[in-house]
Amino acid sequence: MSRHPIWFVGNAHIDPVWLWNWQEGFSEIKATFQSALDRMDESDDFVFTCAGASYYKWVEENEPEMMEKIKARVAEGRWVIAGGWWVQPDCNMPCGESFARHSLYSQALYRRLFGRQAEFGYNVDSFGHNGNLPQIYALSEMPCYVMMRPMEHEKAIGADAFYWRGVDGTEIPTYRIPFGYGTGWEADLTDDLRALQARSERDDEAKMLFYGVGNHGGGPTVRQIRQIEGFEKEDPSQRFGSPRDFFAYIGDGHPLHRTVEGDLQHHAIGCYSSRSDIKRNNRKAENRLLAAEKLANAARAVIGMKDVRPMMQKAWEDVMFNQFHDVMCGCSIRSAYDDARDMHGEALRLSGEALNFAAQRISWHIDTRRGRDLSATNISGWAAWERKVGGFPVVVFNTNAYPVNACVKLSRPIKGVLDEEGKALPVQNVRSEKTVSEVQRDVEAVLRLDVPAMGYRTVYIRREAEPDAPAELSGRKLRWGSAWLENDWWRIEFDRASGCVSRLYDKTRKAEVFSGLAARGEVIEDFQNDTWAHGRNSLKGTVGFFDHGRLTLREHGDVCAVLRAESRFESSTLIQDFTIYRDSPDIDVHLTVNWQEPFRILKMVFPLNGDETKAVYQIPYGVIEKPANGEEEAAQAWAAVTGRCDGQPASVAVINDSVYSYSVEDNVLRFIAVRSSGAADHYGIKDEYTLVNDIGVREMNYRIVPMGETDTAALTRADGAMNQPPFPAYETFHGGELPESASYAWCDGALLNVIKAAEDGDGLIVRLNETSGVDSHAAVELGFIGRRFETDLRPYQIRSFRVTDAGVSEVDLLEK
Repeated sequence: MSRHPIWFVGNAHIDPVWLWNWQEGFSEIKATFQSALDRMDESDDFVFTCAGASYYKWVEENEPEMMEKIKARVAEGRWVIAGGWWVQPDCNMPCGESFARHSLYSQALYRRLFGRQAEFGYNVDSFGHNGNLPQIYALSEMPCYVMMRPMEHEKAIGADAFYWRGVDGTEIPTYRIPFGYGTGWEADLTDDLRALQARSERDDEAKMLFYGVGNHGGGPTVRQIRQIEGFEKEDPSQRFGSPRDFFAYIGDGHPLHRTVEGDLQHHAIGCYSSRSDIKRNNRKAENRLLAAEKLANAARAVIGMKDVRPMMQKAWEDVMFNQFHDVMCGCSIRSAYDDARDMHGEALRLSGEALNFAAQRISWHIDTRRGRDLSATNISGWAAWERKVGGFPVVVFNTNAYPVNACVKLSRPIKGVLDEEGKALPVQNVRSEKTVSEVQRDVEAVLRLDVPAMGYRTVYIRREAEPDAPAELSGRKLRWGSAWLENDWWRIEFDRASGCVSRLYDKTRKAEVFSGLAARGEVIEDFQNDTWAHGRNSLKGTVGFFDHGRLTLREHGDVCAVLRAESRFESSTLIQDFTIYRDSPDIDVHLTVNWQEPFRILKMVFPLNGDETKAVYQIPYGVIEKPANGEEEAAQAWAAVTGRCDGQPASVAVINDSVYSYSVEDNVLRFIAVRSSGAADHYGIKDEYTLVNDIGVREMNYRIVPMGETDTAALTRADGAMNQPPFPAYETFHGGELPESASYAWCDGALLNVIKAAEDGDGLIVRLNETSGVDSHAAVELGFIGRRFETDLRPYQIRSFRVTDAGVSEVDLLEK
């Protein structure tokens, strides 16, 4: 007998979407599950392992008789539920809360169907694994993990099994499948077994051999099962089993010999920039869901409204399904993205409905009768005033649990705006997105104001008459020219020839931010790569830059100044609208590219004026530092290059609303705005029939953030302000029991990202995340229910709390 056991893990890796649509995936799941049940009838020892909570939900709803048979086999211990997530998602691009919801909803489904949960994480085909998964899995009651990619030739570890330590310090035993998660229909397992036996002796560790037809389903075959029965007769230590057996063995006095820190990359770096539409919709849907949940629960407490949990769960299920690795990574067939668009549309509609319902439920109950020269009870007087000056109240909401100073656009031009005290605020009319006037350009108003943490404030619009006293501008300056913009924080100069930023001067630090042309469009050749960019760690090969610049001053006034920079490359046009503000250091850019370059990449370039550089990336509920070696990295909404300039700290970051692929090489930060790879092109074969992704118009927003030391907490808050921005609710004059401004939730020392109703209906769930990378003490105030508490967090720790009338208690991601 071998010194350590080898378990044969029968499985069927099922892609519900890839080279087929989800409707075909639905069918393959049922066929595979029936095959596994049939094999169990034929063999008393065969064990089947399968992940994907959504698959079990489909079967429950569509074939309840089959589900009853599966329940019986699960109870026997021969059908092992794996993964505890809705699908096997991409493990880099979903936000931290998406992973939490995968665990929450999937483990709850398993408990309801089977009376038990998945005991181990399971993502055998995902293309990379972010450095916070150990913590997320441990908090999901799955303190061990099975994965496969990247393989040894892509990330050298020197072992199949290891302890994986995440960015917060959490460690979980992890098994990397050495030969593949599946086998062919006629596969002979002998060679794989012999090779695995040799590895077991070499590593002095137990092993698992995965078998079964996969991708389009299938599962273990009769021949394979018979062969394994023969292996077990030769050596009883070689037997049917599951990852559950392997990890129990590890925990029973057979520890692993190696520890790996950080993330597990790189396998398919092209996936993080393929199909910009799925990336944009994912980011948008995640943030709208989080915003809607927070505001809806506040509204439910302060004024009463419907329970949004059912609609929120349905929306999260749509988002989670679209995070399946072959969908989210942009490598499925083109028609699959029509289905993905529809699912994201449903999620955005449901979350948008809940968000609007909550906002207008609150705004309708605000006393908006306030006036400096009219009685608060004289409704007819207010109506006359409204007709005279064209006035109306607007309630501006902020769903972030920290105050936000932001620009808010209104849908019409105005003459002035008054705050709650009757004081005029700076306002500016800018070009509108509509064209309906026959005599003059259409405009809309923009105002910049402070909005309370997780709350709102009311302002009063005057459309026809100027305020009695003009707005008092701050002492700050805002200047502009045909090729430059300047405020109290920055001077930005533009190169007329290229349309790029030629200079960004930091007036506070008295330092040049960039060492060369910045916000520059760089074109990379991508013809040699497939959709996944298999075998690559970086995407390089510059063929040119956008130039032929044209600069236009688009807007200027009391609030902001906008300079448009246009440039061209061959058949493509790049337009960037740079906006700076009188009363804010934000540098915002709206990018529009008409991209007509098949099999090429558009990277935006930002060369830091500094050396001794490293890269810093936002990952799900955390941050990771990496060398500035030019490798393409998957990250969340921001990335930074940080170093030193003249002996002082220097860094520049970019925050955005839809990008996930970045690189830092030496002092240069880049992000991919567009990548036009072949559609579902696995081998890089190009011919006249090859369909190309992302040809046409692409729009996105990004913000340039120069700093000294990289402040990861500030960048994460800025991400929230960009991706969950303040928004207006238009009102009329009426009485109400709510004040003109309020703050419903606030947190210092950590990020309060989640306020949701507990799934069992018992109180609220509040989730905190440390974002500075240091030990922290956090204070949380939930003003809408009159509750306050404090807690400590280690670097990048996630902590969740149940808040009820009886008190505050800590729970895990499963709300247990």
